[in-house]
Amino acid sequence: MSLKKTSSVIALSALSFVASASSGTIEWTRDVPTVCGITIDDGSGSILFQDDEGGKPTVFTVKSNSNFQGNQMGAKLSVQVQSKSDNLRDIEEGDTILHVLNSKSQSKSIDQWDGSPNAFIPSGRHESYLEIMKESKDIEGGVASMTTLLTVDCSK
Repeated sequence: MSLKKTSSVIALSALSFVASASSGTIEWTRDVPTVCGITIDDGSGSILFQDDEGGKPTVFTVKSNSNFQGNQMGAKLSVQVQSKSDNLRDIEEGDTILHVLNSKSQSKSIDQWDGSPNAFIPSGRHESYLEIMKESKDIEGGVASMTTLLTVDCSK
């Protein structure tokens, strides 16, 4: 092999070695859509009065991938009274409590009914009980009912 050919091969080999790197970075990305909502799984429950032992809960599911309170996904829940039966018309907001129980047996009590977000509720399935802070004997006879609107707010 001639000296000219050998020099060309060595120069080409040196250029190839200089052009290649020993490491490189790749960035992986994906846009994760925001999830925020509530599903009413069972919207019919019984009202509990102070002299009651138990009742049928309502069931709802909060769906949120918003990060609240130390890496816990969830939303702020607001409750607003839509309608009441005549025999509950004199019941004050402070006499009514919504108890929310999640699958980890953690509970929240909500006594604000003006529709403002006031309680953090983690994502997942929840049971809720409506308690009226009066005994049933103090309520006029007939069917007592209350309809509420539950709203979730996933903004921080």
